[in-house]
Amino acid sequence: FLYDYRSRHGPSLAQSLANAMNAQYTFQSSAKPAQPDTNGKSRDGDFSEAYYTIAGAACPSACCEPFFIDGGNAFLCESAHLVGETLGIALHTWLQAQ
Repeated sequence: FLYDYRSRHGPSLAQSLANAMNAQYTFQSSAKPAQPDTNGKSRDGDFSEAYYTIAGAACPSACCEPFFIDGGNAFLCESAHLVGETLGIALHTWLQAQ
């Protein structure tokens, strides 16, 4: 789960979502800051691709890909509503705590 590195609430939102996924599924999720590209290289760990999707959002936001359809967790596509439910409950819980 990636958040805008400048965000005040993004880290806690992203970590809450990652924690919920970790509690429900066997693969491990984490929260990491996304920042602007600094060296012109794609997919190098600055997560600039995600940064540009959420930069400047007027509310706490996170960018995520909980699993890849061509990876070992592709079976989750068969029950994607469960992933959505897990994230929805986590988001609701996080909002109530703010």
